[in-house]
Parts: sequence; structure tokens; C-alpha cells
Amino acid sequence: MIYKLKIIDMTKKCNLKQIILLLVVFELFNGIVLNAQNLKFPYELKKSDFVLLPLGLAAYYGGESWIDGKGTISEEEIAILNRNNINKFDRHATEIFNLRAGNASDLIRTSLIIIPGFLVGHQLFDRKWNPALTLGLMYYETYLYTKGMTAMAKAITGRTRPYLYNDNLTTEERYEYTKTRDSYGSFFSGHTSATFAAATCMSKWFTDIYGKSTLSNIVWGTSITVASLGGYYRYRSGEHYPTDVLAGALFGFAIGYTIPLLHTKGKSESIDFSATPNFLYLSLKF
Repeated sequence: MIYKLKIIDMTKKCNLKQIILLLVVFELFNGIVLNAQNLKFPYELKKSDFVLLPLGLAAYYGGESWIDGKGTISEEEIAILNRNNINKFDRHATEIFNLRAGNASDLIRTSLIIIPGFLVGHQLFDRKWNPALTLGLMYYETYLYTKGMTAMAKAITGRTRPYLYNDNLTTEERYEYTKTRDSYGSFFSGHTSATFAAATCMSKWFTDIYGKSTLSNIVWGTSITVASLGGYYRYRSGEHYPTDVLAGALFGFAIGYTIPLLHTKGKSESIDFSATPNFLYLSLKF
């Protein structure tokens, strides 16, 4: 049975000019809200960044190198794949393949990743150098951990993508698609983790900087809804199983919420090192 569902072709409904317009409106709206409230900037750089940033860089480069070393799948291996080996909850994803859904998820991911940068730009425009640097570093750390640890998860699990089991595509077609995709990178969804990390980070910034309000609730609801739509399109594209998307969403949310939380003012912290001949211990106390 083939599951069919009419989807919105985001690549035709939205073009680059429309996206830029939406981002400009969002930025202008931020300015109105910021001028309406006189709240102290809630974040600061901390000693833990001397650990968080190097570890994030290590996770990023290590994860990317690891997944690149997994190689690709051969036509012979594709031909013997059996969808019945996939658990029942995820199995229906092997009957779906939609390039338009994949393009839509790309568009959503790019849009959500860009938007937090406008909050950084707002601080620069107002010549608030320290807040701009703090937000920029926080978002960079969010990106590093999301990207790097997602790649590590993909490399460790080595889960084959659902479209490789799709009998509605010939073996040759499935193999051709692997040339632009990591065959063993299904778990978990990188698009979904990236969109949820960006949406969560941006929403928490908005709430902490501008204060809790009806508007902040709208920002949270809208950003998470759009991120969820992006995750849904990853499933509809045939690139990911439902469990890939769910795991990516939870992980992205956790990273996007935790990094700003670690930089909140007023939280005491210390960094302790201790060593033995065989081990180096590191602990962060908040």
C-alpha cells in the first residue's frame, strides 16, 4: 500500500524575497518590543565557555569525520534489504518518497537557522557589543553541539534510510539517490535537530530578553509548529523514520534550551580539575 498525502510545495509557495521580507518584519517587530520594555540583558559569558566551546568544536569535527568515514551502500546491499526487518511503527516510512517534501524541509531549516541571527544583529545595531558577542557565542555553541552530536549519533547507529527499502523505486534509482545522501545517516534526523535547536534557542532568547507575555507565547507556538512541520516533511520525503524525527526534535529542543540556560546571569559556577595517572576529571558546578 502506498501512503499518499497532498503536501504544500514550500519551494513554490515561498521564494527568497518572501523569506527576506518575513525576516525583516520579524526584526522590526523585535525593535518595537525592545523599545517597549526596559529589561536588563539576561545572559553573560562564563568560565564554563572555556570548556563548552572546545568540546563543541571537538564534537563537531569528530562527528563529521566519523560519519564521513562510514562510506556508502552498494547496489547489491540495497537489493537484499527487507522492509519487514523494520519495526512496525517505522515501517510505513519505507513506502514514501517525495522530493518536494525534502525541498520544503530544506527551506524550513534554512529559514529557522537564519532568524536567531537577527536577534544578534539587533544588539549590534544598537552597539551593544557584549550582548551581541554573548548571543553569537551561545548560538555558535548551539550549532556545534547540535551538528556534531547528531553526526555522532548517525555514525554510531548506522541506520539505513527508509527510501532504500522502497520497492516503488528501482534499485538503480535508490542507489543514485545515495550519491547525494549519507546512506547510513537516518538516526536521528539532522534537519529536525537543527530546526528545533534554532526554534527553541530563539524562543527562549525572546522570552528572556523581552519578558514573558502573550507575544512570547506566540513566538514559542509559531517556532515550534514550524519546526514540527519541518520534521514532518523529513518523514514525508522518505529520508527518515518517525523515530528519527522524534529523537531529533527532543535532542534539538534540549540543546536549544540548555545552552541559554547555562549562560543565564545569577547562576554561580566553578570549574574543577583533578587528575590521576590514568584519568583526567572535569566537573562543572552551577
